[in-house]
Amino acid sequence: MEHNYPELILRATPPRVPKLTLLRARLSAASMDARDKPVMILQAPPGYGKTSLLVQWRKEWMSDGEVVAWLTLDGRDDNANFIRGLGVAMDIAIGKARFEQAVEQWMSRRKNDLDALANWLAEVANIGRATVLILDDFHLFSGRIDSVIIEYLIHNAPSNLRIVIALRDIAVLEIRDLTSFDTSSVLAVDALKFTREESIVLLGLWSNAKMDRADADYLHDLTGGWPLGLQLVMSSIGNNRNLKDAVASVSAATGNIERYFVDFLMSSMSAEQAFFLIQISVLDTVCPSLCTAATNNTQAEHFLQMLRRSTPIFIEVEEPWLRMHPLVKDFLRSRWQLLPFEQRVGLHENAAHWLAANEMYEEAAHHAMQANHNEQAYSFIEQCLYDITARGQFGRVLNWLDKLPPDEILQRPKLRLAAAWMLGMSKRHAEAEQLVVAMLSQNNVTEEMQCECAAIRAVAAYYADQIDDAYASLVPWLDNLQINNFSMSAIIIGQKSLLYLYRGRPEAARYHLSKAAAEHAAGLNYAVEGFLLWLTGMSYLWEGQVTIAEKFLREKLLVVESEVGRNSSITVSLAMGLAAALLELDQIDHARTVMSYRLEFVERYCSPEVIGQAYLTAAGLLVVAGEEAQAHDVLRELGVLGEMRKIPRLILLGLADRIRLHALKAQTFSCVALQEKMNFIVHSGPQLTDGILQPLLYLIVLIANAYVALAQRNWRNMIEILEQAPVLLDQLHRGRERVQVMFLTALATLQIGGSCEASLAEAFSLADMYGLHQLAKEFIPLLGAWGREYQKPVAIMPVASKSEQASESQATPQWGAVGCNPGASSHSSMLTPREHQILFLLTRHMTNKEISNAMSISEETVKWHLKNIYGKLQAGTRKHVVVRARIMGIIE
Repeated sequence: MEHNYPELILRATPPRVPKLTLLRARLSAASMDARDKPVMILQAPPGYGKTSLLVQWRKEWMSDGEVVAWLTLDGRDDNANFIRGLGVAMDIAIGKARFEQAVEQWMSRRKNDLDALANWLAEVANIGRATVLILDDFHLFSGRIDSVIIEYLIHNAPSNLRIVIALRDIAVLEIRDLTSFDTSSVLAVDALKFTREESIVLLGLWSNAKMDRADADYLHDLTGGWPLGLQLVMSSIGNNRNLKDAVASVSAATGNIERYFVDFLMSSMSAEQAFFLIQISVLDTVCPSLCTAATNNTQAEHFLQMLRRSTPIFIEVEEPWLRMHPLVKDFLRSRWQLLPFEQRVGLHENAAHWLAANEMYEEAAHHAMQANHNEQAYSFIEQCLYDITARGQFGRVLNWLDKLPPDEILQRPKLRLAAAWMLGMSKRHAEAEQLVVAMLSQNNVTEEMQCECAAIRAVAAYYADQIDDAYASLVPWLDNLQINNFSMSAIIIGQKSLLYLYRGRPEAARYHLSKAAAEHAAGLNYAVEGFLLWLTGMSYLWEGQVTIAEKFLREKLLVVESEVGRNSSITVSLAMGLAAALLELDQIDHARTVMSYRLEFVERYCSPEVIGQAYLTAAGLLVVAGEEAQAHDVLRELGVLGEMRKIPRLILLGLADRIRLHALKAQTFSCVALQEKMNFIVHSGPQLTDGILQPLLYLIVLIANAYVALAQRNWRNMIEILEQAPVLLDQLHRGRERVQVMFLTALATLQIGGSCEASLAEAFSLADMYGLHQLAKEFIPLLGAWGREYQKPVAIMPVASKSEQASESQATPQWGAVGCNPGASSHSSMLTPREHQILFLLTRHMTNKEISNAMSISEETVKWHLKNIYGKLQAGTRKHVVVRARIMGIIE
């Protein structure tokens, strides 16, 4: 097939995609709600994977039997060259020299360019097959092409033609005017950037699953989901064998990342633009008026809009606010330091003044402190630190407390109150008590302040795992709450619900939580609302209702994360609960994704309940992955943490789970050694002899002792131990432990020749109903033949609903697979999978060339497969073989 314009051939040929390219199931053509829309637009700065996604879509559409033409635009194009390019693109797509020659004839006798374009559109309509035209690099749209040409192409496209446009700046053409009345689908930066899960998957593929998930999570945050940024980071790390050290040392000022910013970013700017970018790099978020005030540059708004349109520097926050990409800020940091000291101080002063005038006090305090105006900074941060605490941003509050002198905190009432809350929810409980005493010693202390101080003391006691002290602090307020502070009322009710939970009344806890949410919904801050949601999710897990807990926590986590951010303690607490539920449901990959937080972060910002849950889940995931030695290390860390913070519950949880793991391997001596350590903790800890936590801790110890008996194969002793459990289980209403005790009792009874088929069947039934799939799987090999009787997929594996199965099938593109196409039926053993695929494409009247393009094989291979199909189905022509396949039921 010869072409008169060979320079157009390369532009009508799709680019080759690197091997390490993520197939984005979330953005597959099948999953996009755009089938009935004639125009699709991909608009984002460079590096967001627009071209890679177009190549993915092209392959999907071709596998579905559609004609897909590709044309990359060029800044030198005029009307005639653009229309000729359309002809060459269609010829390459259909594999015949048909359009280009026709275009030349139309161009030679045309009255105007629109006539030639109209004839091209009519020829596309005559093909009679679904056709897609991809226009890549549309931002290179030249002024030499009349906009009326593009308007005509979009407005007069036949019903079988879909147009896909990829560009960097949507302002290059008023596309919105051309695609009104809901005729287009637009994918912008928010849709095109990598999700956290996509970044983790790509980094796992690149590192051959050697990269730690927490490190992958860090790199996602560093790159902000920018696909090119992630590629630059991977290139910068290279083949470094010590991935953890390489990840920790990643910087935008080194290697390929720096080279990209220098060669492709800074070199394309004027000196004024580059200087402006360095100036505003010190700002966390920017908008035109802030940039103008901070830099005293009248062209600030123009520069900002230009950079926003033509570079990937900025991430949109909320109009008109933008956030500079983390990699860019890191790259510009050294250049900022080279500016004269007076310039830097002046910019900080200007920024602080503007931000304070616009009531953005935290940012204003930061810049005032950088300008050495400390008193002004303290005044600014006093205005907002309590609100930051109320939003659950505890990491930010702790950072400010580390910067503020203790005298300033004591002198400023709002700072003192925020600091007391934050220190109470950390390991610094004594400091929190000092601040509470100082507040209560003031004259004219209001009832509301007394209530808040009691709540701070209760929270500090809860974070120290002293539940009895928390209850003592709240006693005067539990049934006599008459204050107008909605959030404080909700906190007291939430802590009351927590007490109900530890006393074994989860349904009462949920009742009070729902009542608090309904009565105080309008006045609750994010931290309080998140605390109530977490408690509700925990109440379901307490009862062992894992399926319900997983659904509830998944929905609420998305809401809370969007409101307060990923690094809030409330978000982390919800995530740890969800990860525990997912592990129990045997959804291992999802659990690992949710558990991407570092345990050090959980330990610093979360309560003992969440810490224990997080460490046990992390250990469980390691066991599933076959890394049992590392799981024991995690559980040892939990014990050490409990010793350092003087929290016996954490020590017992770590020891009990290690005993369980050793018992499942029949490692008797290890079990006995750990049991002795546990007995020492039991006899030296007052919580195990009295108090609210005593029944729960005693249940932990009792089940651990049963596992020691299991390791020793002392079945009668095991039964005697377990006979003490029902009283505790009835008192606590712990659902998972109840089923666990049923399994253990059945196992011991069967080993001594007893009969317990009914209780064993009930245990498996409850495990299936509640979603305790991991627990059921644990006992199947222990029960031997008895367990195998109950080893049914429905009993131990989660079954997706029809809607989930449908969404999953849409989310995972099966390119060219016969089973996912409407014209195919179940595979016959007569034909191979590839022959089935070719047979299906024949039903779409595709030529050998089109089939080879769709399947990425040569035409000779297609001919060879066709010959085999003709022989197997005893057919002589393409039409005959399709008819024979339908008669034989191979296709529908």
